[in-house]
Amino acid sequence: TVQDVTTIALPSITIKKPDGTFGTYSVSNSTSIYIEDESGNLQKKTLNDIKTGDNVNIILGESNTAVFIERVTNTSVSEGTLLNGIISEIDVSRKLITVKKVDGLDMVLSVKLDAPIKLDGNSASLDDLTVGQPVKLIVTGSDVLSIEAQHIDKQVNGIIRSIISTSNLIVVSNEDTSENETYSVAVGVDIVRDGKPAVFSELKVDDMAQLSIVNSKIIKIVAQSAQTELEGTITDISLAAKNPVITITDYSDDKTSNSCEIDEDVRIRKNDRSASLKDLKIGDYVTINLQHGKAVKITAKSVKRDVSGTIKEIMLSDKSKVTIIDEDNKEHDILITSETDIYKDRKRISVYDLRIGYYLEVEAEGDEAVYVDVTTKEVQNIIRGIVQYKHDDMDVIVISIKRDDGKSESVIVRYTKATVIRKGTKDISIKNVYEGDEIVAIGAYDAGLFHADTIIDMTVSN
Repeated sequence: TVQDVTTIALPSITIKKPDGTFGTYSVSNSTSIYIEDESGNLQKKTLNDIKTGDNVNIILGESNTAVFIERVTNTSVSEGTLLNGIISEIDVSRKLITVKKVDGLDMVLSVKLDAPIKLDGNSASLDDLTVGQPVKLIVTGSDVLSIEAQHIDKQVNGIIRSIISTSNLIVVSNEDTSENETYSVAVGVDIVRDGKPAVFSELKVDDMAQLSIVNSKIIKIVAQSAQTELEGTITDISLAAKNPVITITDYSDDKTSNSCEIDEDVRIRKNDRSASLKDLKIGDYVTINLQHGKAVKITAKSVKRDVSGTIKEIMLSDKSKVTIIDEDNKEHDILITSETDIYKDRKRISVYDLRIGYYLEVEAEGDEAVYVDVTTKEVQNIIRGIVQYKHDDMDVIVISIKRDDGKSESVIVRYTKATVIRKGTKDISIKNVYEGDEIVAIGAYDAGLFHADTIIDMTVSN
């Protein structure tokens, strides 16, 4: 849209481009200038025929000089026309207002000196208006006879397309409407970029931004660089949405978790080879490159480990999980997928054939089992803890044990008449084991309970 035309000395034309930026171009005697008439035919004209507010197409030559100018529409309107739109530019000194109409085109209009102006129903001046406000104008030709504007209070999410620092304006592509929208930035605006306090000059075109707008001005901007990088361990891959969502946890940074959508054209490499999404495993260590919040590149590395122990618990789902206890009484959660190879007595079995108490030798990538060898040998586990409760009528003791992460866990210990109970060098009755005593139980897990073959009371008697 034409903002200014200079026809004397050094002729030039200044326009506002669709992205909200401005351009000034020299016009020479050799510049071809045409205006489209009502029949759609092009008529050769001069620079004097181009007016502020006209919509033009310009072809540039060398040194930013216009070699062709075409006025594509005549923006003047008939007398007393009601015009609805959004303010996209205000020039108070020249009494000009630029309005983005419902058809998406900008229209530059001259505000008459006696034109009444209202803001939210109250009398106002042109200086009280700001970019982004919805307006109703009464227009004749290119003159504004009256203005009714409204304040806006809303939140806008999108991508910054232009930053006009001289006017404290931001043009953002609204993710909800896909339209470029221009807003005025308030003095003292609160800005955060990439999680850190920032100033207006640190914002960049292509940043993702969340704008908080109050009284038609941006009072807070939360921005994120278009390209960012995350590192951590995969803790979840969700396929519930249209695009999969990956969650990673950075265990080196107080277990900070981040989730992001995976772009449909994502590039994936694992262990220095091209890979696909199905090759990623829970527990893989990854570096994720983000573009506007979406993962566009994932570089993964397998974290291989071998673990063995007795099954304590089985949870069946699309990704089944077994909890096993190793010889050091440490628990390990292992995910069983459809691609896990499970063998028992040299025969392939499924997760549904596993039973509590089976002994597993597992080859895993991260938390996902790749290969599982199953045996049914009797395995003795040792647990140590403090007696919390005794239920003599049910032949169970509830003890509190300390896990490796320092947290306490209650374990139900079942005993029978065959259970050996000792204190020091003597056999004792279960009646002589008291709440608060520290005991060691030797036995095996079955159906979620610990079945003790031997119980040793470690408490020293007074």
